[in-house]
Amino acid sequence: MVETVLGMTELQIKLFTAIGQILVAAAVGLIAWRQWRTAHQQAETARNKLRLDLFERRIEAYNKLRGIVNRLIDGAGPEPAFYELVALIDDMRWLFGMDVMKRVREDVLGVMSDFKEARLALEGPQFPSSSLVDLYNECVGEARVARDELPEIFQDALTLLD
Repeated sequence: MVETVLGMTELQIKLFTAIGQILVAAAVGLIAWRQWRTAHQQAETARNKLRLDLFERRIEAYNKLRGIVNRLIDGAGPEPAFYELVALIDDMRWLFGMDVMKRVREDVLGVMSDFKEARLALEGPQFPSSSLVDLYNECVGEARVARDELPEIFQDALTLLD
């Protein structure tokens, strides 16, 4: 064997060169793995941010819906509040999906429509009959029940979980 630089043989130089290349490859692999992990963490953060933004929009729309329903029941002008309710429900379908909004239309909007009509009839120019007052009181009870069902209708959609 022929000795070369620093008293090492050609075979030893090749061995140290190979070890150096392996160490460089390991360092590159470690850097790539860390970049991959960072990218996945950023993607998870972005998903969580999107989930939070959606939740905030949903809770805002839900609170607005409850506010309009409360205004209707508590005596705000029935027609403007009712039409505001209809417009809000139409907009909410994009936030909550068709299944939730179908339930809202069936369980809340129908009851509120009956309530609005009974209220308008009661506020009409003629003196209200006792049957009209009874109908109005029944509609008030149904409207309160519909308002109390809102949390159950929206409970699966108002969560930060997947």
